Amino acid sequence: MGLKLITLIVIVVAVGILQLAGFNLTGFVASQLTGQQTVSSEASQLSTEEGLAAFLENYSSTHYQSVESMSDIGYSCLILADALKTEGFPAEIAIGNVKGTSDDIVRFDDAWIVINVEDNPTAIDAQYNRIITEHENQLFYKGYSFSNPDDFREYTRLKNEHESLSNIIGIMEDKYNKCIVLLTNMSLEFDQEYGGKRATDQSLSERAKVHKKLGECQAFSDMLLSERQALGYLEQSISNKVLSTAIKLE
Repeated sequence: MGLKLITLIVIVVAVGILQLAGFNLTGFVASQLTGQQTVSSEASQLSTEEGLAAFLENYSSTHYQSVESMSDIGYSCLILADALKTEGFPAEIAIGNVKGTSDDIVRFDDAWIVINVEDNPTAIDAQYNRIITEHENQLFYKGYSFSNPDDFREYTRLKNEHESLSNIIGIMEDKYNKCIVLLTNMSLEFDQEYGGKRATDQSLSERAKVHKKLGECQAFSDMLLSERQALGYLEQSISNKVLSTAIKLE
């Protein structure tokens, strides 16, 4: 008798013995499947609002970030989003203006977490690790969201460059304005002192000083023009990044 035939006979006999002993084989298999479904059901409850609230309460006990800039809140969002994804929550990083200061993409200065809980969008403040309802602040449900953290990192890099260049331009504008004020005063004083008079060594010397200051002001103006153009290109890059890689929150 072949080995396969012997194995088949043993299986048939074993099943018969189990049935004679009153063992419900069909019920056993069904119970095993039900048990697996129960485990899956318990796991799926990680996506419920209660599960999210419990996670955030536990997370808040060990995580808090003092936020002073877009870079700080961006870092908090990346850390929280990663932790949420590890627990099975489909977290994305949203950007916008929750204070309602501007709808301009380039002027966005807030970031937070948004996930779908039971098919409903839920916003999370990444600084205080708490759920923000739409009734509390509907602006947390407007803006754009990044599903890919790398896209958000690139957006943050561009925003940091924009902030740095804006600060540089602000300093240059202040110097330019001071230069113009000084040039204006020098020109008025020269006209009052030497206007309509015959040129002298002294007047020529003072005129040279006025022209030198004019050159300084022109240099500031040229630098400002160049930096403002660079800022414009950077702002376009920020808009393109958001519109091409993020999804608008409705």
